[in-house]
Amino acid sequence: MKAACNSGPLIALGKISKIDLLVDLFDVIWLPSIVYDEVVTQGLAKGEPDAFLLEIALKKPNFEVVQISQSELLPALEELPLDRGEKHTIH
Repeated sequence: MKAACNSGPLIALGKISKIDLLVDLFDVIWLPSIVYDEVVTQGLAKGEPDAFLLEIALKKPNFEVVQISQSELLPALEELPLDRGEKHTIH
């Protein structure tokens, strides 16, 4: 089974060191690159300890970081009060 994931579940699971729960449940987990940037790149810059754990975990073959361009987003998504990571995850 495949899943797409935004930053909230990754951060929460990273904080309790349970990111492997996603791997146990899903064969492939897609992460928009914007979500990766939020949880790993920005997390490391802020000194978040779970960001380092997430960086390592997200290198597993089950996780696929995907590029999604702004033009791929559905026009209706633009009007929703969601952040960019959520919009890219839903796209």
